[in-house]
Amino acid sequence: MLLQQISLEMAGVRRLAGIDLSLRQGRIYALLGANGAGKTLVLKLMAGLLTPKSGQVLIDPREVHYLSQQALFLRRSAQENLRYCQHLRPGLSEALISTTLQKFQLQHCAHQLAHTLSGGEQQRLALARATLLSPKWILLDEPTAALDPVATQSMEQAMLALAQAGTGLVLVTHSLGQAKRMADVVLFLHQGRITEQTDKKVFFSSPTSAEAQAYMREELGAE
Repeated sequence: MLLQQISLEMAGVRRLAGIDLSLRQGRIYALLGANGAGKTLVLKLMAGLLTPKSGQVLIDPREVHYLSQQALFLRRSAQENLRYCQHLRPGLSEALISTTLQKFQLQHCAHQLAHTLSGGEQQRLALARATLLSPKWILLDEPTAALDPVATQSMEQAMLALAQAGTGLVLVTHSLGQAKRMADVVLFLHQGRITEQTDKKVFFSSPTSAEAQAYMREELGAE
């Protein structure tokens, strides 16, 4: 995935400027930054949900799946929500749907209405639904923000497995601990600009920009 010199304006205000990113599949990128830095806007540009004022996003939006903080489901069971993917991907087998329920630890609630599932179950269902569509990239906006530690661990394991299978993931998170556990590369965004794009170990040991250093000291909204 390539983003070349992306800028974005909303209501006459520049929100992103000079965004250059070259991302590889099979890796997890943690997109960090204070509230209002523009992280969700970057995800929506990658997903084709926003159009930049200038620059190019060089990826087919059909190869990208965007998971917002609040997933939307049909008012049907968890299994039926996965079966709906058969309308979007003809040839999707019942066997694969069954395997996916097991893979994401959802078989126990397969026949339960999706909107009645716990927060962790809903997030896993949203991720399971995304994988059935076989995207090259999955973009996740704070997927574990409201989850307890057990549910968070389950989601993280699922995300790591997807990356190991070759899917590229971009993860917006305010949790430095989660970024340390999950990321291969950290993208640090400050006031609409990428000030760091570096290996996780380098970022957490010696960030180079003053803004990232302040973030690590929890002076810019880090948790």
